Amino acid sequence: MTYDMTKVQSLYIHFPFCKSFCNYCDFYKIPLSFNHHRSIFSEFHQYLNNSFLKVMDSQALSADFGGIEINNLQTLYIGGGSPSLWGSSGAEFIKKFLTKNQITFDKDYEFTLEVSPSINSNSTLYGTLDGSLDGCLDCWRDVGVNRISVGIQTINSEVFSLLDRKHTIEDTFILLDYLRNNNWNYSLDFMIGLPSYNNKDRDIVCELSTVNSYNPSHYSVYIFSPKDKEYPLHLREKIPDEDAVCEEYLMAASYLKSEGFIHYEVSNFAKINKESKHNQRYWKNNESYLALGPSSCGFLTDGRGTKGVRYSFAHDLLNINFDIDLLGKKELLLEKIYLSLRTNRGIDALAVMPIANKEEQINLEKNFELWKNNGLLESEFPQIKLSAKGFLLLDSIMDDLFKCLQSL
Repeated sequence: MTYDMTKVQSLYIHFPFCKSFCNYCDFYKIPLSFNHHRSIFSEFHQYLNNSFLKVMDSQALSADFGGIEINNLQTLYIGGGSPSLWGSSGAEFIKKFLTKNQITFDKDYEFTLEVSPSINSNSTLYGTLDGSLDGCLDCWRDVGVNRISVGIQTINSEVFSLLDRKHTIEDTFILLDYLRNNNWNYSLDFMIGLPSYNNKDRDIVCELSTVNSYNPSHYSVYIFSPKDKEYPLHLREKIPDEDAVCEEYLMAASYLKSEGFIHYEVSNFAKINKESKHNQRYWKNNESYLALGPSSCGFLTDGRGTKGVRYSFAHDLLNINFDIDLLGKKELLLEKIYLSLRTNRGIDALAVMPIANKEEQINLEKNFELWKNNGLLESEFPQIKLSAKGFLLLDSIMDDLFKCLQSL
């Protein structure tokens, strides 16, 4: 049997380097030394070139998809790590990489670069054009970056002091001021449930109100959840309890909604037409995307929900091998249900759910009424669309679905 080429229009690149490590972060990362950064970047560029060729030539990946064709990119996302450390060296590499592989952009493309507030103190060290914010970000704008994502986490000085971040709150405001004054489209990462000396130390709405005056178009609001066993015990004891975290989440969601932001995914809020196009492709689960870089994950699908393959690169810059996970119809359906429930699109239960008989439909409708009465839904049956409170209980709702639908 022959298949059409699988068209890919999204690419993720993982830049694993950081100048220093935050005490709560469990992403794969590599320390970057000023004395050796040029040789390290050279090795990284070779790694990306080789890993791209390996993905494109992999029979294990493309056997059921007729090969891979990547062009006319709708989204490109460079995450990390601290990609802004890549500087003009990275911008120049991306330009050559796209040209060499004949990869162009769609007319309505989105190209996101993650930027750390520490860019203010690091920019002169890692090959930027002139050691300034202008020099560093303008070189990326020249190669097509049109969206910035900034991890600020908090602007509360007491809470900030416990995060082991290497920039200052002043650095954060310098960057926000620059982005506002230079008309950048940008998103802010903001954390709730952070450790504090006193659970009452934070005023979430006050923090959001302050940074909102700098006109970001998007927020990603994450619940702090350190997974590293080495996370210090004395800080673990300062993490707010579950009820306090839920209260922070609902306060943040309510405030952002009042400011005109759409709560379009569990952790994400956007002004109209400013949703993350790249992340939306992940949540739709019916579109292929490539990923390059150590620890990155890509996904190929036939787009019909019948077969897919996910690949994950090794956590090793010297090893361009990747593991492969084949996904069948049932696995893809489960992912579709879960990922759809994470978004404000929700799902049409009767159209999507594998309801085997009348009894299962009755059980589903009973669960729906229970969720509705508890304020977990913003929809009428058969549409299942979760409220902010419902997003907090998504795992519990999935458990309910498993219990009433045996074929799941």
